[in-house]
Amino acid sequence: MSSWKDRFSKISQRYVLGVLASLCLLLVVVVLAAGSRQADRDVESQAQASPPDAETILPATTWLEPGTGRMWAKTDNGSDIAQPEAAEYCRNLALAGFRDWRLPAIGELDALFDGGTTDGRVFIKGDIHLTSPSVWSSTRSPEHGQGTAWSLNFAQDLYQGSDQHFGPIETRQGLRALCVRAGKE
Repeated sequence: MSSWKDRFSKISQRYVLGVLASLCLLLVVVVLAAGSRQADRDVESQAQASPPDAETILPATTWLEPGTGRMWAKTDNGSDIAQPEAAEYCRNLALAGFRDWRLPAIGELDALFDGGTTDGRVFIKGDIHLTSPSVWSSTRSPEHGQGTAWSLNFAQDLYQGSDQHFGPIETRQGLRALCVRAGKE
C-alpha cells in the first residue's frame, strides 16, 4: 500500500507538470502575438516612410494630376455624344478599379489646357490623349440659354493668337467625354 506521502508526491508532480505545460503554451502564444504586432508595425512604418511613386501604382489607363490629386482617364470616350450622355458615360465608367468617375467642371478642364505642350494637334497637360480636341464639362450655362453647357477646345492656343479656348454650346451637340475622379479636398 502506498503511503499518503507517495500519493501526495504523485499528485504534486502532475500538478507541477500541468502548470509548466500551461506556462509553456502561454509563452508560445505571447511570442507569436508579439511577432505579429511587430510585423504589422514594420509594414505600417514602411508604408508611411516611403509612399510609392504614383506612376508605379497607377494603371496605364489613368493619369494623376500633380498638386490636385485628380485622377484622369488617359483617353476620351472616342466618339461625339451630347452633354447629358457624356455625363452618363462618366458616371457609368468602370476604369482602373474605380466606379466614381464624373464629367469634370470647366475649371478642372481649363487647368489641363497647356499652350506650351502639344499632343499632336491638342494643347493638354499630362499623358492624356484625345481623339477630338473638344470635350464637354459638367458646368451648365443657363445664362446663355436653356440647354447649354461649357465645353473646352484643346486645339485653340491662347498663347498663339486665339482669343478663347472654352465657351458655352448647346448640350445636344456632339463632343467627347473626358472623365475624372475626385482629387484632394
